[in-house]
Amino acid sequence: LPAGARLTMPRPTRNQNKKGTVIKPAEDKKPSVKDSDAAYAFMRERIVAGHYAPGQQIKEEPVARELGVSRTPVRAALKRLIDDGLATSGAGQGVHVVVWGDMDIEETFHLRMLLEPYAACLAAERGGEAMVRRLRELNADMSAGIDAQDVEKIQLTNRLFHQTLLEHCASPRLRTILETMADIPILSRSFYLSDQAELEQSLTATLREPHFRI
Repeated sequence: LPAGARLTMPRPTRNQNKKGTVIKPAEDKKPSVKDSDAAYAFMRERIVAGHYAPGQQIKEEPVARELGVSRTPVRAALKRLIDDGLATSGAGQGVHVVVWGDMDIEETFHLRMLLEPYAACLAAERGGEAMVRRLRELNADMSAGIDAQDVEKIQLTNRLFHQTLLEHCASPRLRTILETMADIPILSRSFYLSDQAELEQSLTATLREPHFRI
């Protein structure tokens, strides 16, 4: 080396360690199915419960931080929400909770009214006494939740009721179609009615009576 010169080593880049080995970013890893399912269930529940307001943007980073996962499974879960019609995505605008108009809610409700009786018929033919007992238990829990205005209990029981029917109807195609509708925020409109009598009337019309008829 010339007099006064110093030997310097090249600094590792952002994607290299001290030995020069290339390190792939965490986001390049294949998303965990378990993490993706957990993120999906978490965000779907919040949408249905009204925690995320219609039109509100859902950002990957806060959800990932709250769940303790990387952004990759959250991104995959957001895509599922979009596919299910619970969220929308615009070019460069991020993912937003879908805005439901009265026509959207009415259409979804009528589609369920057309398809769920068929699912119930199949379940009646293919299910057994254990299924009937389970549905009666869930009806009782649903009624208690409505009387107590317990939103979380109503949501959980409603979901379990429909899951039980779909499991016993033994029709994968029908189950796929109805699972995307079972938690559509038809319920959200009822959960936040301020008047007790109005709340009771709405929940009875949309949940208690249809479930007991089934």
